[in-house]
Amino acid sequence: MRLHSAIRDLLVMSRWRSESCVPVKALREDDPMRTLDGESHGDQWRDVVVADDERTAPPKGYRPHLLRYEDLEAAGILRWLHLRDEFARALDPVLSSIYLQSTTASTLLAQTGPGIEALGYLLMVRDGMTPRKAGSAILRARLEQVLVDLNHCLPFDGSAWVERTVGNLQRTETREPHPA
Repeated sequence: MRLHSAIRDLLVMSRWRSESCVPVKALREDDPMRTLDGESHGDQWRDVVVADDERTAPPKGYRPHLLRYEDLEAAGILRWLHLRDEFARALDPVLSSIYLQSTTASTLLAQTGPGIEALGYLLMVRDGMTPRKAGSAILRARLEQVLVDLNHCLPFDGSAWVERTVGNLQRTETREPHPA
């Protein structure tokens, strides 16, 4: 199921919409269950994965997929599978946020924030920092590592994003306790 989930996650990233499948079983009458002695011992049900139907229509003008197989081909999908395994700690909270329906921006941030912070940690380790040192890195350093890895290609000012994120966090942490 790990491979299945990784492909589903690629589809989710491509569409930025929920992709789900329903596991079902199919009867293989032509392939009964057999023991090592070759004796037939009844029907054998096999696991099958069937695409789920779309519950809601996509928005008008919605581009069905940002990525197509022709864009990736087999080598690109294999690269994705490797990245998915390597960065699962960062990707899981971000991708699972897609499945949160009718939620607030604060909830989405609470869901995705740890994933972005984990991405900074994983990039630091990948680039040679010890896990212990990367684990003690401050949020600013982790976010800056993400920016470096993205080569500052964000559609907004990445440095300002880091400053606002860290600055807002510091202001929240240094507020006086609310009187009881």
